[in-house]
Amino acid sequence: LLDDYPGAAVAYSLRLLSGSYGGLAVEVRRSSDDTTQDIGFDSNGDLDTAALTTFCGSSDGFVRTWYDQVGSNNAERTTSSQQPKIYDGTSGVVMLNGKPAISFNGSTQSLFSTSTYTPTSSMAQVLVASGVASSIDQVIGDNNDRKNGMPMRIQSNLFNYFNGQGGDFSVITHTANSSQNVHFYGRDTSSSLYARLNTSEVTASISSISTTPLNIYLAARHNASLFLDGTFQEYVLYLNSQSSNASGIEDNINDHYDIYTPFTTGLLDDYGGAAAAYSLRRLSSTYTGSAIRVRRASNNAEQDIGFDIEGNLDTAALATFCAGTDGFVKTWYDQSGSANDATQTTTGNQPKIYDSSTGVVTENGKPSV
Repeated sequence: LLDDYPGAAVAYSLRLLSGSYGGLAVEVRRSSDDTTQDIGFDSNGDLDTAALTTFCGSSDGFVRTWYDQVGSNNAERTTSSQQPKIYDGTSGVVMLNGKPAISFNGSTQSLFSTSTYTPTSSMAQVLVASGVASSIDQVIGDNNDRKNGMPMRIQSNLFNYFNGQGGDFSVITHTANSSQNVHFYGRDTSSSLYARLNTSEVTASISSISTTPLNIYLAARHNASLFLDGTFQEYVLYLNSQSSNASGIEDNINDHYDIYTPFTTGLLDDYGGAAAAYSLRRLSSTYTGSAIRVRRASNNAEQDIGFDIEGNLDTAALATFCAGTDGFVKTWYDQSGSANDATQTTTGNQPKIYDSSTGVVTENGKPSV
């Protein structure tokens, strides 16, 4: 993830997020004798569950430290009774949807960063977490409740995303559930806030912000209350805008965790017979071609851009190809099977799909020509 989308200020995960990170994943305490051991990653970049199993055996294992993969701002809990579980002496490694997870009990357990970070007017957080939708549980907290670290809470069957100062804060919501979810939320300016739940986005305005240094609290409010009854598998904090990278980051996470369903059928599967079909989403399960051919303005190089796992335009590939320059559509490929592609070879007449300053051209949150 961090090789494709670098610049994170803090990153905790049970998978390896960067090829340049040579550290460990977690420090685990086994309950039988309170011995601790660092657990790293296997050859595939996943948590070394074999080492974890060997260390814990028939004893429960709890996370004392979740190591930061971009710096030294580790998340930890030194009090044994407040450490979340990662290994069960009877059933083995805690798993969610086939991947290792850290489980929080909803009453005493949480982790918090050893150092503070300073919020900025443009920042974003992305996390893989689950929780009990009927509870009032804090998923992300900070030193000051509902302030500028963009906390998140499950309350009244809603995922509430907070951002503001004092009692003057903004709240935007998605309907809560207890499933494994990708939460991606942040702000691009000092006046706007967005939250995405498994790619679905809602927005709100921000009344005020400040830059008070804050600690990160995982699975609890700042004063160790409203504990989360659920799991964490990944948390990444960026202190700059990531809205243009949102779909690419989400795709990377979904490719690993399989949280929401990949593309299976499209419009033309249900309603076939089209003579021509141009779209920035995949329209047919039998179509294996690209979506568009793009020319970048800096050197007139061209590249085909396809679809991501969900069948949406691969905006990550588009951003990588056009980074720092404008991108224009030379060919819009026909998905009907008729090979009736829409083409414009005169560069001055080609429509734009990527802007050098603002990124992918969008309409209502979706890529647009």
